[in-house]
Parts: sequence; C-alpha cells; structure tokens
Amino acid sequence: MSTNRLRLSEIVYTAGGVWAIEVKVELKGYLSRYAPTAAVNGRFSLEVPPGSTVKNVLEKVHLSENYAGLVLINGQKARMLDRLHQDDTVTIFPVVAGG
Repeated sequence: MSTNRLRLSEIVYTAGGVWAIEVKVELKGYLSRYAPTAAVNGRFSLEVPPGSTVKNVLEKVHLSENYAGLVLINGQKARMLDRLHQDDTVTIFPVVAGG
C-alpha cells in the first residue's frame, strides 16, 4: 500500500481527498483488450467510489455494456446495477454468438 493512502475499514481515503473502494476486474476473451496496459491476462484492480455498480466499472474502462454477455461478482451471476463492495471480483465474459 502506498504511503499516501489510509485504509479505513473497507474504504480507501487517498491523499487527494477521494473516497474509494478497490475491486478486482477480470475481462475475459476479446474483452481483455479493454484492460489497462498493466493488466495481466485481462485482470487488474480498479478503485471506484463507494456505491459503484458493475455498469460504473464498464464505463471506467470504456467498455459498452452491449459487449458484456455474462457478468459475475465473486462467482455469482450479477446485473449491471448491482453494487460493488471492497475486494469484490467482477468477471465479465463477452457476448457469444454462433451456431
């Protein structure tokens, strides 16, 4: 943890005065191209404001929800408006088509 952060319970208070929670994100398949360059195999951590939703995570990584086929939070099926908590893992699988 960097020295400019103070962890209070589940919420991170940064030196800039912004409250945030940290979630882990896994973008599967071709969605991994939307991950930050530091991501490994589409996996990365992301700080978001408390009360953020899956939809907010998609917006933060510039990924349209139309590309999200299946979304899981901690391995359980989730919806776009489900709220996230500290240390949640959000896994997003792409839409699959074909026959």
